[in-house]
Amino acid sequence: MSIARLFLILRARWKAVLSSVLVMLAVALAITLSTTPAYTSTASVVVDLKGSDTQNTLAQGVTATSYMKTQGDVITSERVILRAIAALQLDKDPMMIERWRSKTGGVGSIETWLSDNIIENLVARPLRDSNVMSITYSSPDPKQSAAVANAVVKAYVDTILELRIEPARQYNTFFDGRAKELREDYERAQARLSEYERQQGLLSSDNRIDIEEARLSQLSSQVVDLQVSAANTSSRSSGSVGSEDRTQEVLSNSVISGIKTELTLKQSQYRQLQARLGEQHPQIVELRASIDELRTRIAEESRKVNGSLGVSSNVDQARLGIVRRELEAQRAKVMRLKSQRNEAAVLERDVQNAQKAYDAILARLQQTSLDSLNTQSNVSVLQAAKPPLRKSSPVTSLNLALGCVVGLIAGIAIALVREALDTRVRSEEDIAMTVDLPVLVDLSRGSSARPRLLAGVMKPNGGRTTNTLLSAPARTRS
Repeated sequence: MSIARLFLILRARWKAVLSSVLVMLAVALAITLSTTPAYTSTASVVVDLKGSDTQNTLAQGVTATSYMKTQGDVITSERVILRAIAALQLDKDPMMIERWRSKTGGVGSIETWLSDNIIENLVARPLRDSNVMSITYSSPDPKQSAAVANAVVKAYVDTILELRIEPARQYNTFFDGRAKELREDYERAQARLSEYERQQGLLSSDNRIDIEEARLSQLSSQVVDLQVSAANTSSRSSGSVGSEDRTQEVLSNSVISGIKTELTLKQSQYRQLQARLGEQHPQIVELRASIDELRTRIAEESRKVNGSLGVSSNVDQARLGIVRRELEAQRAKVMRLKSQRNEAAVLERDVQNAQKAYDAILARLQQTSLDSLNTQSNVSVLQAAKPPLRKSSPVTSLNLALGCVVGLIAGIAIALVREALDTRVRSEEDIAMTVDLPVLVDLSRGSSARPRLLAGVMKPNGGRTTNTLLSAPARTRS
């Protein structure tokens, strides 16, 4: 169907279209007049996403958009609404009680019924790209709508503060008990350390281990020195056997050296006097006796010196054994002191760990204590609701415009349906489509002549005659 034909149909059936529009306008007006007027009040709050210094409001991984949506859910929650109802004392209002009884027959709780009605007419939504939350409530009474909106805002602010303080108080109670337990653990660890140090005779600033280690090092050096000295004396004592007069001690002995010098002089005198006096001369005999005596003295002194080497070797061996025993005892003492120190170090680490845990829980306890005493909320009232001067619904102009549009659409539909049930010829295209013949003549509208030959192909149109159309059979080409 072309637009021109549609226009012709609507022009021919304008009464049906107009009737539909008038009927829908009447219906829209009746609905508007019969609908109870509603008044909408709007309050707004601003939400601080950063929160205070003692508590981070926006948790990690939570976006600002989801947080604001969560705040909207909190506003429309039953907890907030019940607080607002209690603040307004709506559950004690005789009119509300009467309405509740008439609606529910007294079944259920009036608080639940009131909260359901308020939530149904309450809208909380964040403004686009903003931290401002809009809270809107609609009611037949403008004052009541403003009062309920403001009560919901106050209840929301108080609830947010409670939601922040309640966990802090619970954490505070938990950390307080935990702090007492950790303090007891710390005191027990400190008592164990003190008791162990008392039993072992240790002091926190005791440097006895250093002294004993120095003593151990000194004894180790003495053992090495005595081992070297004992080896030397033993070697010299062994080398003196069979060669007593050629040992280093004998050769370096001053007494033996003096006797040998005297022996050399006596032997020189003996050789001089022997050639001149003879073997039996008294001087020669005396010199020979002196020489023998000196040799005897040298042998005796050498034996004494070599004997002292054996004594020195025995003394060195004895001293080496004593020092070795002292070294072993000192080594055992140092090991015992180190074991005691290690045990004390373990106990000290237990004390330090207990103290660290206690300090950490004490810091959290102080933090939660501050949070539990915090009376500052991260929500502030930006605009309080005021009683509206005009009703928000129904909107008469909007309803009439909507009725007009619906009536127009319904009228067009009715006209098309009637046209489909009662088809009329309204243009040249209709003739051509009906008889499948080309149009020869289009008589001007308003002519009084009506050829009888064409009367059968013309139909009245709303009480008047359409244009007279003449058509001829189409020729066929051979």
